[in-house]
Amino acid sequence: ILSERIRFKARFLQEQQDGSWAHVNVKRSLGRHRSLSEEALMEIAESTRAIADRIESDAQIMWFCDLPRELGLGKHVPWFRARESVDPTPARRPPLKTEEVSSQSDLDRLSRVVSGQRILRITPNADLIRNDDFLDQIVTMAMKKEFPIELAGSLLGHAYYKFRKAGLSVFSTDPSSHSRVRGRKIFRKIVRDRIPDNIASKGERVVMARLAPSDAVRGLVSKLLEEALELAQARSSEEITEELADLHEVLRGISMEAVVKWEDVIAEAERKREARGGFESGMVLLETSLPQQTKGQLGNEDERGLTLEEIGHAIIGDDTACIPFTRLLAQAAPPTEARPQQLFRGAQHRLSLPAYGRRRARAESVRRTENQR
Repeated sequence: ILSERIRFKARFLQEQQDGSWAHVNVKRSLGRHRSLSEEALMEIAESTRAIADRIESDAQIMWFCDLPRELGLGKHVPWFRARESVDPTPARRPPLKTEEVSSQSDLDRLSRVVSGQRILRITPNADLIRNDDFLDQIVTMAMKKEFPIELAGSLLGHAYYKFRKAGLSVFSTDPSSHSRVRGRKIFRKIVRDRIPDNIASKGERVVMARLAPSDAVRGLVSKLLEEALELAQARSSEEITEELADLHEVLRGISMEAVVKWEDVIAEAERKREARGGFESGMVLLETSLPQQTKGQLGNEDERGLTLEEIGHAIIGDDTACIPFTRLLAQAAPPTEARPQQLFRGAQHRLSLPAYGRRRARAESVRRTENQR
């Protein structure tokens, strides 16, 4: 085995006490464990090859695995041969607005939406996963309105083959996967202290180093931004809890490298909270001005709620641009993949354009474009 792409489900279907079916979340730490041993994988691969040789045709087989020995059927039993033939899933999802489709009411709502410029993310309720009438309605709507589909589920599932056979563009969300490559793989990233030992304990060779003390704090600040971006993309409460725990640990590391007691950090946080409040209300300061009549007068509050796109603005100079982090996170694509022209739409971090290989002429072009907008 030269490399592996290990996929795992964030949730699974489970029968309830009343006989109905419901989605149950899987703890991420458990989801990353193998469900099959390497010995089982090799047996399934060899047996599938034998079936293909016997029928003299390609074979795509579903298996029942790890059956109880007392059944006397064998440990792994071939169950079903899928005869569909489809093209591979397109690799890159278009950066379109996402519309969730889980129920009939979602379809009714989308029937009134104009065509194009959005993607349907299919997450059927438990009772609709194999409901052909529901899936047929999705196919009809997607074809009529030219909506591509993002499928939150297995590529071995019934829905995937139905959509692909209809000629639709189908993308996999595939959020729950990671790769393991047998061979050299370069990371060059800051990790938790025990990560190298954990990898080495599984039989892989590890090359490691330590940050220079002069760069330790700044290095952990960069790790803090990395973890914060992962938190911004977290969906479930379990993922949010895990990412918050990572942020907490990075902050502890920064305090140790800066020789600051963690207890003092907590005490200062409480003092600031008492004096200035926390961040529970989502408060946005829009502007201030000198008082005209009464001291400390508050203006009208915008009750509708602002989006990140409406906060902050880009300050374009001759060869620099100040861009707010809120504007970075407001982009449809992940911030680490945002195109430069996306970033110049909207401050507290100064970026040097020459660092991105752009000349002053490019900066002037960007500024003219911003003025035109």
